[in-house]
Amino acid sequence: MRFVLCLVVITLLGFSTAAEPHAPAGAAGPTPVPGAPSRPALVTGGRPLRYRFTATNSDGKPARWNPCGGPHQVLVNLAGAQAGALTDLRTGLARLDAVTGLKFDIVGETSAVPGERWGQEGVSGAWPPVLIAWRSFSGTADSGDAAHTTPVWVQNAQRRLVFVSAAIVFNTDDNGLYHSGPGGTMSRLGLVEHELGHLAGLDDIPGPGLEQAGSDGAVGHELMDRLVGSVDRYQTGDIRGLTLLGRGGCLTVPAP
Repeated sequence: MRFVLCLVVITLLGFSTAAEPHAPAGAAGPTPVPGAPSRPALVTGGRPLRYRFTATNSDGKPARWNPCGGPHQVLVNLAGAQAGALTDLRTGLARLDAVTGLKFDIVGETSAVPGERWGQEGVSGAWPPVLIAWRSFSGTADSGDAAHTTPVWVQNAQRRLVFVSAAIVFNTDDNGLYHSGPGGTMSRLGLVEHELGHLAGLDDIPGPGLEQAGSDGAVGHELMDRLVGSVDRYQTGDIRGLTLLGRGGCLTVPAP
């Protein structure tokens, strides 16, 4: 089995970019479908319906989490997090679950910090839980970023891409930039939900004035816009994309 990673970055000013995925060597089994786009073109259904999937199969259908077989486990490392961060996480996950029909459960706290290979190796015959943590990005190449989300997907025997784990890391250096709870601009809940959108399988989409506008030159504001901060919950296009990620039936999840 060959693993494919996608790194999604939210920067200090609210802009986000997605690096091209890479495939670590050393895994056996089928490989991702050659030519399958990792960052498909923006899907538009008329303003403001805008969304983009992180990864797609050769037929254009998105990589998804398996919606069957129980909730997806989440571990949280709150070291360095602001007061109220766990409440925002629970609120964000509840909203994500409600839109997608998927289920992500926080099952406990941990001292683990995501490394480059988090999620790529099984533990006791199972894929690792989703890990959400906080740490300083100071002194690293990512020092200007607010958060990283790294979903991990594999290809199953039916040649469908399946998410099996992920890591989300928030930059503690930016704690003072986002206020707790919902409402207003620069809401931490908005940042959390944006990253959880990446967890579910949505990529960043062009924000106003950055990459693309509608034929009339206008775009709607989505939470997954590259320019974030003006909204703190999923909008019409976000909801459409997330709904599609929760549909499509059960998926076979290969053993690690």
